[in-house]
Amino acid sequence: MTKGLRFPVLAGVLGAALLATSAHAGQSRQEAQGRAVVQARCAACHAVTKTGESPNPAAPPFRRLHETYPVADVISAISRYPASWK
Repeated sequence: MTKGLRFPVLAGVLGAALLATSAHAGQSRQEAQGRAVVQARCAACHAVTKTGESPNPAAPPFRRLHETYPVADVISAISRYPASWK
């Protein structure tokens, strides 16, 4: 991914994840892509939906990461780790 596109795409990823709901009807293409990336890279440890506990008790729900970490750091972390990283 080129540097010029990285931030807007990852911002969409974070926004989609933070606003995740159980109904996906009517979501934009960017939201769908963001949801897929977060599911692939984060869901093994973090809860990535509007409610529910994280699979890893030590990992805060994705929807609350902004309360502890700057959003830019969360976006950077998502961009650094491949989907296979656990």
